[in-house]
Amino acid sequence: MNRLRSIHLLLGCFFAPLILFFAVSGLWQVFGVAGDPLRLLSTLHTLHQPKDGSGLASPVFALLVVLMALSWIATASLGVVLALRHTPHRRRAVVCIGLGIVVPAAAAVLGRLG
Repeated sequence: MNRLRSIHLLLGCFFAPLILFFAVSGLWQVFGVAGDPLRLLSTLHTLHQPKDGSGLASPVFALLVVLMALSWIATASLGVVLALRHTPHRRRAVVCIGLGIVVPAAAAVLGRLG
């Protein structure tokens, strides 16, 4: 179990800055915040180059994004395993996991109905 915690910790720490960048750049895109610096940084988030070729995305960065996504899946899965195995609050962890599934699904469905 200590090995799982170590893997969880190292992957989380290594990819945390990139995950935070994707979260923040997703926010400015959702809210339509514009500007040349943000537009340039958004090319990393979308992996699309502007027609003038001024974007920052590259195949190497795309590979890093794939590794980040796979590592995030592994880290989140390890976090769930650790939460379910090593907590006195297992029931709370299960409820939070359930809500983490139900709330986004309900938001998506309610968004389509409205």
